[in-house]
Amino acid sequence: MDWDRLTLPANARKTSAGEWHWPCPYSDSKDDSAWVAPNRQQLGCRKCSADGEGGLGEGANLEQHARHLGIWTEPKGTAAERLRRPARPRASRADATAASTGPPAKRPDLPGLVWAASIPADGTPGAVYLAKRAAWPGGEVLPASVRWVTAAEYSRIGGSPRLPAGAAGALVYGYAMPGDEATCAAEVEAVRADGAAVEFQPQGKRPSVYTGGGSPFARGARVFVARQWTSGEVWIVEGPIEALTRARPGELPAGDGVLGAHGTAGFTPAAVAAVGGRIVVSPDRDAAGDGAAERLAEALALAGQPFRVRRAPAPFSDWNEWAQGLAVGSDAAVEALEREAMRDG
Repeated sequence: MDWDRLTLPANARKTSAGEWHWPCPYSDSKDDSAWVAPNRQQLGCRKCSADGEGGLGEGANLEQHARHLGIWTEPKGTAAERLRRPARPRASRADATAASTGPPAKRPDLPGLVWAASIPADGTPGAVYLAKRAAWPGGEVLPASVRWVTAAEYSRIGGSPRLPAGAAGALVYGYAMPGDEATCAAEVEAVRADGAAVEFQPQGKRPSVYTGGGSPFARGARVFVARQWTSGEVWIVEGPIEALTRARPGELPAGDGVLGAHGTAGFTPAAVAAVGGRIVVSPDRDAAGDGAAERLAEALALAGQPFRVRRAPAPFSDWNEWAQGLAVGSDAAVEALEREAMRDG
């Protein structure tokens, strides 16, 4: 086949492997199911099985596949024009001025797409994972700041970064400004069908998806709300798992709130500025947590806001680690529970 005759549609996107993907016009798929790999001289569609030499009827060849996918054209120009997107028309100066003064474009990732997904129901891989982690008991409805997105849904909406192989879907933990229901950013946790976690640390950072408005976790002002505050105290811990663990039904007095910061960098006055009640500063039991607690306590004291510092009982590094110890009947965890009961009593 003459590969010079292929012209990709404008909505084709190039992958890191050098392939081009786009929605197949024949199967009316919203996924990027059509693909072409110039380096391997292969093309096809995952939806209508138009791959290799079969899928379009007996005897179909690569040229027929290319026509089927709508990318076969008469040759144009030089070899430098092979397999590239058609040039977009240049906007006039008036159009450019109007575009620059118009409202900024909004990315629909979380509010319109991910956040339309369901809260993990009991028995789904996401709920099973949280139960295995002792972060949330089975049979209980999870907070609205948690969503379960299947791998197919995640791919369809263009979730980034991509989920690793073997993931059945992703738990999405939404972060928002305190007192605001609008979710601006989220952490993503990949989970297998059996409820086991999939190692997922792209570039050594916490996986996250983002919907605009500056850095996704800028200035530590966005938090994961595991439980809304109505009265009493407001706990701030490191991350969604610790927050869910502390917010489990019956764990704290009714009315107490629980917020998860995006790591120790999220321990800022801005994270608790919009909530009332006494703040309970509770980072992990390590050097980074010590520094975060000291900085936030100093800022709260200067602002005249009541607070106290309370860590998970030693020797456990955080509340979830302690909860997992209790779940397996660890002697150290049981002894710590007895000490906590005496302390609270």
